[in-house]
Amino acid sequence: MGKTSCTKAAQYPEELCGAVLKSVAVIRKSVDEILLLGVDREDMCEDDEVTEQAFEAAVPGGDQDYYYEGLRDSSTGEELDASQVHAGCDEELEYMRQMAVWDKIPRAQVQDKVIGTRWVYVKKPNQVRCRLVAQEFAGSEKREDLYAGTPPMAATRYLLSDTVARGRAHFRQKRKPMVLDVKRAFLHGIATRTIYVELPGEESGNGKYVGRLNRTLYGTRDAPVAWLRAVREDMEALGFQECKVTTGVLVHPDRDVRVVTHVDDFLVAGEYNDVAWLRDEMLKKYELKVQIAGWEPGDEKELSFLGRTITLSDDGVTMEGDDKHVVRLQEEWGMEACSAVSTPYVKPAQVFETSVPNALPPKEATLFRRAAARVNYVALDRPDLSFASRIAASKMSTPREGDDLIIKRIIRYHQGKPRVAIHYGFQEPGPDVVVLTDSDWAGCLETRRSTRGGVVRPGEATINRRCKLHKGCALS
Repeated sequence: MGKTSCTKAAQYPEELCGAVLKSVAVIRKSVDEILLLGVDREDMCEDDEVTEQAFEAAVPGGDQDYYYEGLRDSSTGEELDASQVHAGCDEELEYMRQMAVWDKIPRAQVQDKVIGTRWVYVKKPNQVRCRLVAQEFAGSEKREDLYAGTPPMAATRYLLSDTVARGRAHFRQKRKPMVLDVKRAFLHGIATRTIYVELPGEESGNGKYVGRLNRTLYGTRDAPVAWLRAVREDMEALGFQECKVTTGVLVHPDRDVRVVTHVDDFLVAGEYNDVAWLRDEMLKKYELKVQIAGWEPGDEKELSFLGRTITLSDDGVTMEGDDKHVVRLQEEWGMEACSAVSTPYVKPAQVFETSVPNALPPKEATLFRRAAARVNYVALDRPDLSFASRIAASKMSTPREGDDLIIKRIIRYHQGKPRVAIHYGFQEPGPDVVVLTDSDWAGCLETRRSTRGGVVRPGEATINRRCKLHKGCALS
């Protein structure tokens, strides 16, 4: 509704006002809708002169077309400082100009679809990180050539266990783990498709120009695979060989350096001179955030990788997952002060033949699915949740009445054991890899299907585990 319509209307019905306010409350919960709300605010109500003057002072120059009042963190919804957002956006745009991410093309000359863009804000300790993201959606189109795989968490566990499985004598040769974080990684990928995007702010010349991408932009479908291609070329040029079984795992046969890459995060292990060589080589091309830890006096003892904390101690190395999802589970379900239980799941002793429970209402079903997804993610770093997370995930397609008790018990178990860390102690190197498997043989009383589990252990370290429901039913 524009300004002219608002001026002509003397009074709105009370029911309409109430409906609008309820809609606004729902919309504000979504960050994407908050962006739209901020853009449309100017057309829906009168301006507050005090607020406008403060915003003008924080964002000078009149180029406020890609900012909005009430800036918020795109992940948490926390309100942000407008001047920090302005500085972050300017820094990002300047970097894109230096990288020649796009060529400006007059809009009138473009016949293809132009993909929209938006800013994504993430608050950091002393700044706001701003990323311009393309809004390209796959829809029903499936293209295998745009898929970019990542290594399993077992690869990370193996690298850590291998680092401490060289024996005490080799340990004295200063083998160290290192984490490299490539900044603005996707901008280093070369675009292989003709893609046009909307340009922000003054870049677009008031909408006169659009951008034809020379490099991939966050949000484009081929950005991950383009970056993976760039990483492979750079690492192969340095003498690394990629694992033939899984992508993202590389070994330098001459320097004995091992690398696990998760998109723009690199976990490296090797002797100090070798990991320093890799760091220096990558700094020639990329802007990096570098962490190096070690067991020598004066070395850092802690690293952060994929949201996980890696801690070095006198008896080995420990990896612990981020507990923020556990805290959010308790908050979303209102169970911050619940009583603890000793197990995350209890198998029913028997199943009574009754009618099928009703499906949960849409709102409660969404809450259940979100909680099950969180539990599944937390279980990547917690072996004690493997079976319980599998049960919760099996209910996600159609959550029914009573399934919420599965989530509540897991939360109560978290209350008693909020943190679990995986420790790898120093051990002598050995050639053997031990694989242990087992099955509960028709353990599910409802379907008579079996759950099989297993662990993979090089030496005394468990690097992989499995808990999966069989597809078929046990007949004997």
